Amino acid sequence: MKIRVTEDDIILGRRNSCRRCPVARAGQRATAGLVTVSIINIDGLYLFRRRPSALGATMRDTPLPPDAAKFVHDFDEGLDVSPFEFDLTFEED
Repeated sequence: MKIRVTEDDIILGRRNSCRRCPVARAGQRATAGLVTVSIINIDGLYLFRRRPSALGATMRDTPLPPDAAKFVHDFDEGLDVSPFEFDLTFEED
């Protein structure tokens, strides 16, 4: 899936916010609100996708590509960032 981070995402995004950073905004838009960005551990940033199942909602995660993780880091640090896009794939069961 293609995730497009726009100028509006950057302007309206919030630093250090898993749910409101530009990448999370773009991911939520591309997946009708089913994706959020989260820091799991020192290995890096991940995108989570909520997925319905017979037993209720389940979570699937995938690491952000390096360019997207760098964007999140730079944005959180207050550095200049520009619109960009990246591909994201969630593994299926």
